[in-house]
Amino acid sequence: MSQVLGNERFMKRNKWREIIDKSNAEIIKETGYHYKTLQNRIIDICKKPSRIFKPIALYVFVLKEKEGK
Repeated sequence: MSQVLGNERFMKRNKWREIIDKSNAEIIKETGYHYKTLQNRIIDICKKPSRIFKPIALYVFVLKEKEGK
């Protein structure tokens, strides 16, 4: 059983990959998306241009259980 620390929401993609590599799973597909609509993100960038460099808010991993482990 894995331990839930509460910081999962703020972990970087590489940290997620590290955890997945230690498990009995392989990554089939990986993607990410923002929680805001494109229109709202453009408005935010116009208000504060440095927000263009804001990282992806949510990561999604499609996993498959490894065979024979």
